[in-house]
Amino acid sequence: MCTVTGNYGYGDFGAGTSVLTSGGGTCPTAPVASPNSANRYINEPTFGIHYYLWRNPNYGDIRLMTQYSYVSRTPWRVASGSPATAHLSMIYVNLRYDLP
Repeated sequence: MCTVTGNYGYGDFGAGTSVLTSGGGTCPTAPVASPNSANRYINEPTFGIHYYLWRNPNYGDIRLMTQYSYVSRTPWRVASGSPATAHLSMIYVNLRYDLP
């Protein structure tokens, strides 16, 4: 038996708004003197597959669990010449025994 799971996480860390002088309206503004560690956006889609290797109602089960996750991060400010976003792919593998 196999189970497929998925999730999407998103964070928008708005600091405030300021009025535009040309054309009116508002736009998001960075916190004053924010460091490059202050996040503006974080996106993380993830999916996983859980496969039952062995299953017995009296003894439990053994599962092989895999998960892939992709993270994209955009800070409020970046240094000149630095990339505007950071990307990371992660793979997790887990062998698990569950008691009945």
